[in-house]
Amino acid sequence: MKRVLCVVYHFPPLANSGTQRPLKFVNYLPDYGWEPIVLTVKRAPDTVIDSSLLNEVRSGTIVHRIPMLSDKLGDSIAHLCRPFAPELGLSEGIAWRLRKYFRFPDLYSLWKPTAVSAGIRLFRQIGFDAVYATGGPWTSLLVGRDIAQKTNCPYVADFRDLWSDDHWITSGSSFRERARHRAAEQSVLEKCNAVVTVTDSCASELSKHLSPQDWPKVHTITNGYDPKDFSKKFEKLNELHRVATAGKIRIVYTGVWKNGYGLEKLYQAFVTLKRKAPECLSNLELLTAGFAKGPASEMGLNGFVDELGRLSHSACIDLMKSADVLFLPIAEGIYQTASLPGKLFEYLGSGKPILTVVPRPSEVSRLFDKTGGGLVIPPGDEESLVQLLANLSRSGSFSVPPLNHEALREYQRRNLTGKLADVLNGVVARSQDVSGRSKVSGYNPTHARL
Repeated sequence: MKRVLCVVYHFPPLANSGTQRPLKFVNYLPDYGWEPIVLTVKRAPDTVIDSSLLNEVRSGTIVHRIPMLSDKLGDSIAHLCRPFAPELGLSEGIAWRLRKYFRFPDLYSLWKPTAVSAGIRLFRQIGFDAVYATGGPWTSLLVGRDIAQKTNCPYVADFRDLWSDDHWITSGSSFRERARHRAAEQSVLEKCNAVVTVTDSCASELSKHLSPQDWPKVHTITNGYDPKDFSKKFEKLNELHRVATAGKIRIVYTGVWKNGYGLEKLYQAFVTLKRKAPECLSNLELLTAGFAKGPASEMGLNGFVDELGRLSHSACIDLMKSADVLFLPIAEGIYQTASLPGKLFEYLGSGKPILTVVPRPSEVSRLFDKTGGGLVIPPGDEESLVQLLANLSRSGSFSVPPLNHEALREYQRRNLTGKLADVLNGVVARSQDVSGRSKVSGYNPTHARL
């Protein structure tokens, strides 16, 4: 079995929207002849921990957790100063200040030196045939690039989002910062053997930074869903929220709350109904999960919106299964047309009807044309959204094109992992044609397993 080093910053128990994609790749790669060796962070700042996610990692998976350099230095200095100051508080304070100063390409940049060293050490100890890295954070792609160069292994770079073309960088950075991001991204694109990204639109944007002869190395592997996640019986959701209130239509959203992400459009529609047709709201209930409570209260929607806060992944799946309607917003900017959020596929996997506010045409609208299961309302058409909610309240029904289960099967995580295995097989075959040798050294049974 060939081995691949998977540079994955967001990995269980870190609960992040970027966790599920690499987790499922890692879980299913052995079914396609690839043994994954996971290189992830040991102590992640500003990240929610969900210990239950560890139960979703395939038994026997090799996981090496590497601390950030800031944490290593903080711990060392705090240990020396232990007789004079509380060790934990001093360590975290030093680490925080170092991260604040070293923040290119992101706040996780100080993971790069320790992770690269660990990757090289692993290559010498147990060997691997290829390197796979996924970003963001973009530091992960730089880690993968450097390990691949130093070990002469083929490299697959997985862009879950756009990097230098992301509107957070194009609109929120100085010219010098944008140039630095572009140069770092360019080095990854040029030095990797294959580029993987999540939509055809993102693939097209990334291809613009490559010469035409390199376009074939860009591959689209979308996000997806795992039927196993929906077959489990979870006990994480409060029983009061497991079943919709009698006589009410339950609308569910799971995900983040950020300015420009679109959930405020649904909240605003509820505000409009409260003002113009309050009787409609008596038949609706909106449950949200994934962000801190507060927006509903700020918009005067207490009693109409139940914000459950941050829940485990399994509880969010449970919540989806309890819904009558699932709501999907899309971030502003280029992502309105270019993105396919990971939760969209889990929404489809739940079999529940989906209401989304996205442009047509867009990646999301084209997916619904293929799979069914969703209704699209264009951004800016608040009147249609309000009217749909009012009709839903009065009729108790929500009609969407039927779900095409055959088309949806393409997006199962196991099948998508097969596409990644094909990419890995391709880069290794081309590398061996050039070098005439495999990258695997002897197996060392002393390495860490989960």
